[in-house]
Amino acid sequence: MSIALTIVGVLMAALVVTGVLGFYWAGKNGQFKNLDEGAKVIFDEDEPIGKPTDMVFPVKKKNEESENAEAADAADQPENPKDS
Repeated sequence: MSIALTIVGVLMAALVVTGVLGFYWAGKNGQFKNLDEGAKVIFDEDEPIGKPTDMVFPVKKKNEESENAEAADAADQPENPKDS
């Protein structure tokens, strides 16, 4: 058990050292300068900042939702129910 804890401790220390060195390298090479500009790189003239042009999840109107729910309820019910 002692060997396993030692191995885990060494791996945790190595991970912390790697993270600290990574942040040091990033700061030294200017990776943290002008963070706002990096966030704007993904936009172009076709999709200006703050105006989404893709409608992956279009908003449904209330009437469409109720019609879809009624259609789903009608589909769940059998056409000719047996009389009991």
